Amino acid sequence: MTRNSLIWKALLPCNTPKIWHDKDIHMLEELDIQCPHCGAFFLTTADPSAGNYSTIEDCEVCCRPMTIRVSFDEDGMPWADVEAA
Repeated sequence: MTRNSLIWKALLPCNTPKIWHDKDIHMLEELDIQCPHCGAFFLTTADPSAGNYSTIEDCEVCCRPMTIRVSFDEDGMPWADVEAA
């Protein structure tokens, strides 16, 4: 087997196809949040498949850290509570 044929074989899809179901696909939800330090508004994303969670992100304007607590209501709409970290 030549080197080129080995590379080609590595690029071929695997033999077992992955079957996707609608319930497996989760879209990221956009959240408009405000920095607790400088007051700037910007968009971030929330992952519904993660359930309720918290994360620390830096402000895109002042670069200071903030804690973002994300929760989802009964309809799957995200809500965020933002405070200085």
